Amino acid sequence: MSMVEPSVAGSYDILVVGAGPAGSSAARTAARMGSKVLLIEKNQRIGVPVQCAELVSKWVSQHASFTSGSIIQSVETMGIHLPNGATFEMKSPGYMLDRSLFDKELATSAILSGAEVLTGAKAIEASSEGVLIEQGSRTEWIRTKVVIGADGVHSTVARWTKQPSLRVMVALQYEVALFESQSHADIYFHPDYEGGYAWF
Repeated sequence: MSMVEPSVAGSYDILVVGAGPAGSSAARTAARMGSKVLLIEKNQRIGVPVQCAELVSKWVSQHASFTSGSIIQSVETMGIHLPNGATFEMKSPGYMLDRSLFDKELATSAILSGAEVLTGAKAIEASSEGVLIEQGSRTEWIRTKVVIGADGVHSTVARWTKQPSLRVMVALQYEVALFESQSHADIYFHPDYEGGYAWF
């Protein structure tokens, strides 16, 4: 971390780095509790590009604020296919989400709760006094009491705090058009992708 004394441009109780579901939820909760919160996102558009898959358990609706507009379809059952050919079916109530819209709605919820949001902004470095934010050609120091790192697997905040590097597994995703809604998902475990799974 830089030891340069910052010329602070803004002051917040909490700076949240990353406006994905975790970051937006943290910003919303902190703002509701009365903290002055700044949420920054490196991409210009929240939710773009889409990160991760879109299938979630229905219990997520108890903890996240989103509308039915971000639900593509409901899923009620799931088939588990094992390498030995065995198949099990189970009830697994969930949603297929439009992740781009879902992420935007969570960020909107944070804003409505009182958080400020800055897009196209990156956390560049930190000192004991604040965090240097870069937005386009402009940089400024932000004074903050707390930094929440919600900036994903390649987290800048994690590097600042010398967190051990995570092992990363590459995933492939294809979007396929469905001619009709389906309430069933299938999960496949196979030696060809040992340690992971495939699903549709």
